[in-house]
Amino acid sequence: MRKAINALQSSAAIEREIEKETIYDMAASVRPDEMRKILDSALGGSFDKARDQLSLLIEKGTFSEEIIKVIHRIIFDLDITNDKKVRLIDRLGETEFRITEGADERIQLDALLAYIALME
Repeated sequence: MRKAINALQSSAAIEREIEKETIYDMAASVRPDEMRKILDSALGGSFDKARDQLSLLIEKGTFSEEIIKVIHRIIFDLDITNDKKVRLIDRLGETEFRITEGADERIQLDALLAYIALME
């Protein structure tokens, strides 16, 4: 709750009218539509494009935990088979575990994108 209030206060300090995009930017949060584009690129086999898009999010200060949470929320809306969804959720859990155990966040997120790009 405190994070939400801080994001609103920061957004109000910058702009008189608070826009959804401003709040996402202030909270260093991932917009689901941005993450969807990244996943669509990876699912289409465009690893380099997906990685470049992910790099932009990370450069804006987005935390890996936030990226993982957003991916988890939108997996169920992806136009892929249930088998792929199950495998993706399993790999997402493994990625989150490795990051929390101290593995390099960037390497783990790149590995996740590589896995998605190679999914058949």
